[in-house]
Amino acid sequence: MHFRAEEGSAAGTEPFVPAEPCQADAATACMYPNDAVVAAGASATSFRLEDAASGPRDPTATAVICVTAAAKNSEGRDRANLDLLGSDIPWERFQRSVVWVVSPGPVLIPFASEVDAILLSSLPGEMGGAAFADILFGKFSPSGHLSVTLPNAADETSVRVRSDSDDYAEGVTVGYRWYQAMGRTPNFAFGWGLSYAEHLEVTALHLERPIGVSRPSVAVTLRWRDATSNVGVVDQVVQLYVQHKQPMARNFRQLAGFGKVENLQLGVEQSAKIYFESPTTWGSAPGDRDAFDADWQDVTEYSLFISLYGSADTRLAFSVDTSTGDFNFVAEHDFSIGPIAFDQDDVVQKHIEASSTLFNNSQPALVV
Repeated sequence: MHFRAEEGSAAGTEPFVPAEPCQADAATACMYPNDAVVAAGASATSFRLEDAASGPRDPTATAVICVTAAAKNSEGRDRANLDLLGSDIPWERFQRSVVWVVSPGPVLIPFASEVDAILLSSLPGEMGGAAFADILFGKFSPSGHLSVTLPNAADETSVRVRSDSDDYAEGVTVGYRWYQAMGRTPNFAFGWGLSYAEHLEVTALHLERPIGVSRPSVAVTLRWRDATSNVGVVDQVVQLYVQHKQPMARNFRQLAGFGKVENLQLGVEQSAKIYFESPTTWGSAPGDRDAFDADWQDVTEYSLFISLYGSADTRLAFSVDTSTGDFNFVAEHDFSIGPIAFDQDDVVQKHIEASSTLFNNSQPALVV
């Protein structure tokens, strides 16, 4: 793994590598997963990435493989590609494999259907190995979510680069919005992220009107229904998405707010208030690129969705209408019938079905 900046303002900065890593004191560092796994009390045998092609030395062991971005980026220079070093490993030779992906941004993960689990971290730092081991052994549950979209191919975006100039003709359908507008399924969608709480329920939702300059909010109550792991407490990020209906409808949903419900325990309800931005749109005519003197306009009708697993899995929660000047809304789920269930197995299965030509009915997993 590479932890030294070779270019840019951080060039020459050396990471702190103690003589004995992963010690139980405040002056230690634990950046490498092998050191962290051993410090946790497990038996581990290290091998180089290039040696992985020969398959596992112990066929009964779990292979933990770290892969990093193949191309480097720095201040003033982008990466030349989205490839990963080691993505061509013969994964089928390993009985069980966990992959730690370290990358500063979007990458291609063509092996997603061939491995048992993927943990993605952007800049893990000097305690990255310890954090990885805590998740690997179930000491903590992962709670992160993708802040980018992971595509199936490098040219699978709305942006097209030209040698002479850029047109920026994609408009507002950039990133995850483009995938929804075009009906495309990425490798992993914006906001995706799994945890050890496989079965969650939303047992109550309350939309609170904005007062004065305050933002509107949704009070969310979650319950962890049942557990298949030994993790005692989990945190769950709740995401809110809006879809414009008036004055101009949009065929995609965009993130409006998010927050974390902390310290969820099995069978115990826990609540949090999630604030979101009231949607606005630029007051120019479609296709008008000279409307620099226009201004923001309120979206007077919109749908509000809730999600635990990102832009690809949203549930309609409220319909909002502010066209009369008042904040009017209709709750779209009747909780007297039952909660809104979020099941990771179902979400993963839907992802597989939507991407069947890519994954061949295997189960990809990704935690962040």
